[in-house]
Amino acid sequence: MVNSAQLTLLASSRRFFIKHPWQLWLTLLSIALGSAVMIAVDVANHSAKQSFALSVDQIAGSATHYLSNRTAKGIDEQLYVRLRLEWDVRNSAPMVDGELVINGLQYTVLGIDPLASRFLQPENTDKLANQNWLQLLSQPNTIFISKFAAQQLQLEIGSALQVSINQLPQTLQISGIHSDDQQSAYDNLILTDIATAQELLDKPGRLDRIALTLNSQQAQQLTALLPDSIQLQPSSARSNALDQMTAAFRINLTAMSLLAMLVGCFLVYNTMTFSVLQRRQQFAIERMLGVTGKQIFWQILIEAMLMAVLGSVLGIVMGVIISKSLLALVTRTINEVFAELSTTLWLIEPMLLFKGVALTIVAVLLATLAPALEAANIAPTSVHRASDLEQRNQQLMPILMLSGFLLIAVSFVVLGLFSRHLVAGFSALFLLVIGYSLIIPSTIKFLLHLLNQSIALQSTIWKLAVRGISSSLSRTNLAITALAIAVSATVGVGIMTQSFRTTLADWLEITLQNDLYISSTNADGSKVQGTLDASWLKQVRQLPGIVSISTGKASRLQINDQSIALLILDPGKLTDKGFNLLAGDTDQQWQSYLNGKVVLISEPYAYHQQLSVGDHFQAFNDEGKQLNLEVGAIFQDYSSSQGMIVVHRNLYNQFWRDDSISSIGLLFDQQVDAEQLKKQLSDMAASGKQAVRIRYNKEIREQSLTIFDRTFAITNVLRLLVVMVAFVGVFSALMALLLEKQRDYAVLRATGLTPRQLAQLLLIQTALTGSLAGLLAIPLGWIMSELLIHVINQRSFGWSMNSIFPLSVIAQAILLSVLAAVLAALYPIHYLTNMSLRQGLSDR
Repeated sequence: MVNSAQLTLLASSRRFFIKHPWQLWLTLLSIALGSAVMIAVDVANHSAKQSFALSVDQIAGSATHYLSNRTAKGIDEQLYVRLRLEWDVRNSAPMVDGELVINGLQYTVLGIDPLASRFLQPENTDKLANQNWLQLLSQPNTIFISKFAAQQLQLEIGSALQVSINQLPQTLQISGIHSDDQQSAYDNLILTDIATAQELLDKPGRLDRIALTLNSQQAQQLTALLPDSIQLQPSSARSNALDQMTAAFRINLTAMSLLAMLVGCFLVYNTMTFSVLQRRQQFAIERMLGVTGKQIFWQILIEAMLMAVLGSVLGIVMGVIISKSLLALVTRTINEVFAELSTTLWLIEPMLLFKGVALTIVAVLLATLAPALEAANIAPTSVHRASDLEQRNQQLMPILMLSGFLLIAVSFVVLGLFSRHLVAGFSALFLLVIGYSLIIPSTIKFLLHLLNQSIALQSTIWKLAVRGISSSLSRTNLAITALAIAVSATVGVGIMTQSFRTTLADWLEITLQNDLYISSTNADGSKVQGTLDASWLKQVRQLPGIVSISTGKASRLQINDQSIALLILDPGKLTDKGFNLLAGDTDQQWQSYLNGKVVLISEPYAYHQQLSVGDHFQAFNDEGKQLNLEVGAIFQDYSSSQGMIVVHRNLYNQFWRDDSISSIGLLFDQQVDAEQLKKQLSDMAASGKQAVRIRYNKEIREQSLTIFDRTFAITNVLRLLVVMVAFVGVFSALMALLLEKQRDYAVLRATGLTPRQLAQLLLIQTALTGSLAGLLAIPLGWIMSELLIHVINQRSFGWSMNSIFPLSVIAQAILLSVLAAVLAALYPIHYLTNMSLRQGLSDR
């Protein structure tokens, strides 16, 4: 309970912040930015996760299970007949789904049996009760579209809709509108009946899945009746699978947001230390008048609590605004790297906001403890002397340095003890950052000593600048540390990103062995998918100037209830391996693969499943027969974080009754006119019924790197936000520091220093502050990049990559730090150089 004495002390705090409004608002802004980044990432992650859960089975409702094929082949629709008539499973509904494109945007088309699907979601059945189901069932190419989408596209019942399916134009007729006019899980969902969906998506007689409502006994009985090629899965399995796939990605984003909060904690500590220092006379008088140290301690904590509440409320507003942009980046990354989201919802959960506020308050209070204890435990006579603070700071430096080295050692112990845990990897990273920050004060002292020695023959301005920083280390240390941590994050992520991009470019150079590729694609043409018409292989074999032809088929392989990407490859005779095999006798391993004895597995799959060369694993073919496959080699791969299995066509033909292909690779004779050949192929594509994509390997490489850049766009945004948090804090710290010493600067002015020379002195001081932060950020940034590359990325995605340290990083780090410090100091420098001597010499 706050008593009257405490209220009086809080009134004095209020008067202090009224007198220094810029300090209050900058502190609130620092807190708000750190909180906003954390809340924005949480909202974006949660929205993306929920969007996928809704996208998986938008019409599923009460369905508890699904029937699906163990491969991408689909289910024969006759199984559905047997299911209802022979096995009497009435609560069942067939589904066919795929993608189509409208005005460049991807939508999900879902084919259902309207009568059978009514048991799934009665509430949606009521909404659709008045729609023209008869027209949907009796007329081809008729669809239902959501009301929200209809309004966006300016369509109504009876309108014709132009769409693209597998890059072929189609005209659909709108016979009904479903859902409401608010954003919902059905915005990107187009409903039609089974027959229309099968025709549009070229899946004659096939179903993608059958939704069921079963109890545990019925599920067990049905499993015994099913063919080996068909599996029964709980409806939550697909959502859980993507949740596991994207968990590492979401943890990475959360860690970056916590880094912003960590920088914010340094700045709050910095600000509260300044506010305590600025009020040292006030606290001395209070103590002499009988105020206890405990009361001053609670006064400062309550101040911090109120600022944390106000800052976090502002952070909620900013975080919600930022989250919408982050959500677009998050879902785009999930679409391109993990799995397609047919629906994207922007969900603002109160619990996420409460969590953000709670973490912000806790972080601010923890950051305030030290300055609060500092003010509470000093005797009244010493509170008045600023020199005591500097002396205690000097005494603490060795202890802080020892603690820092201890935390760094603990971080490496954590890495060793938990060699595969991602959270442990991030914990070690944060321990390293905190440990390094504790070493910075002693390092700054040493560097300033070297500067003092080296500029003995330089101008008086330089001497004053260096000694001015040295005399205020208790305050300047904090600003330099916060800026160094923020810049180190930029350096670390920058090195990691550039290393990854270079490694990816090298991998593409090895992987893309052919000159040109022909492939079937999904609806928006972004992925190799489906089956390429068999006539293509016959036609390309007759073309002149082709020296080697390879074929591939993209499919899925069922392994331990998990669907893994499968590539069936028949490499051309004159092409190289096309894989960077990571261990063993690569020539012998490649020959075993060509002979159809073994399979190749990607590095991520080997890492996640802990497989090595020579190990065996079980999988299922499309007839449900269990296969025992041997790992012949592990290859480097960045196309999937979950992994990929590669089998030779000869091995595939032993166990699968499927000779279809998805892509053809062509290697040209050196004398051939490549452009003319591509034109011939384009003419062949234009005259055919199937949409295909024809691309040079250069185009694929450029598109892959473009996707990479888009994937890391969110990382760059978060890096920018972290630097913004640091900039605001450095601005606050430098302004407080420079204004606190305005009397000293006024004395220098009175003894002959011109305003121009004072501005030069202050600019040199702030530039030196930024330079020190930049220099100290480089080692930490490099160590962070090594952890990100060899620990975090490997544990997150199973990828290994080469480390590259570009020399430009050094210049960028120092330039960014100096620029941030100088920009932050411009206003206080302007204020100090233009104030009158009378104002500067007055007792503040």
